[in-house]
Amino acid sequence: MTDVVRENAATYRLGYTEMTKDASKMGSGLPEYLLLFRKAPSDNADAYADEPVTKSKDDYSRARWQVDAHSFWRSDGNTPLFPGELYDYQTHVNKLEKMEKDNNLPASWFYDPPRSSSELVWDDVISMRTLNSEQSRGREEKHICPLPFDIVERTINLYSNPGDIVLDPFAGLFTVPVIAIKLGRFGHGIELNQDYYNAGVHYCKKQEEQTLSPTLFDYL
Repeated sequence: MTDVVRENAATYRLGYTEMTKDASKMGSGLPEYLLLFRKAPSDNADAYADEPVTKSKDDYSRARWQVDAHSFWRSDGNTPLFPGELYDYQTHVNKLEKMEKDNNLPASWFYDPPRSSSELVWDDVISMRTLNSEQSRGREEKHICPLPFDIVERTINLYSNPGDIVLDPFAGLFTVPVIAIKLGRFGHGIELNQDYYNAGVHYCKKQEEQTLSPTLFDYL
């Protein structure tokens, strides 16, 4: 993630004062994207490339794959950008490879993802805080890419006012409408999958009941 203060000074696209006046016009710091384009294989039977880039599991560990496949890459420079910023890619991989050798490296979740010391990078999002937990309890089909609550909560608080309508045209399990209701907005969602739609409506009703239910503190 780029430094938004420096970015604003160069482009005048961002600004703290303008953000407080009208957050709806504001953007956010622009991350550096790595776009991967793949030549289509001549045979789609197995979707492998005509000249696949193969790796031996003896040389390319599961630990290294976890670090490489993560969406946030830290600088591997020898000089720290800021105090406490020094990071070494190989040291990180070695630590995880030792865990893998001792059979302590989880195969279903990333034990030690790269962390950022910048508050501009949301690396504290808990990916397990999703509606898939509710789906599991009800033994229903889990969504293939559930949206974490943390991202939705921060975004709605940043870019909407209480009482606004928040629309998600690709609602999935209706995470965005559910959180919108929780935060005092009106949540609207559109979803083609009938099972996800039914589940989403259920979660919206459940959240609405919780939001509207009076508590002891309301009477006090």
